[in-house]
Amino acid sequence: MHLHATLQPLLVEHQRLLKACEYLKTQHSTPLTTQERLAYVVKVFQGEMVPHIQKEEYIFEACRGKIPELDFLIGELEAEHLYLSRLYSNLTETTELDKVIDQIVEGLEAHIIKEEEHVYIMIQQYLPDVIDKISW
Repeated sequence: MHLHATLQPLLVEHQRLLKACEYLKTQHSTPLTTQERLAYVVKVFQGEMVPHIQKEEYIFEACRGKIPELDFLIGELEAEHLYLSRLYSNLTETTELDKVIDQIVEGLEAHIIKEEEHVYIMIQQYLPDVIDKISW
């Protein structure tokens, strides 16, 4: 399914984030050290995740209050954004870095699937007039 032009950049960002997740999970010929994984997560989170979440929150705010089912899903996604952000913040305080990084990877992958397979499609189907007004 082809998504609205406003949603396309978010899909591109999702692909980069999923590649980052895959990189963190892959068994490399020389395994990544915990510190290398941490540095990579910090780079991806600051460079990709933060701006991506800001764009999504902007779209979600524009779509809120129009379709109850969509409002429910948006609420779930916003809670997941908060969860992922808290996990990321926890990296500075935990002694179990690899475990938290794995939780971020797992949570992010599931989150992206929910957005692409449910929320983005609903937004495009039911609220094209709303996303027509959004441009990056």
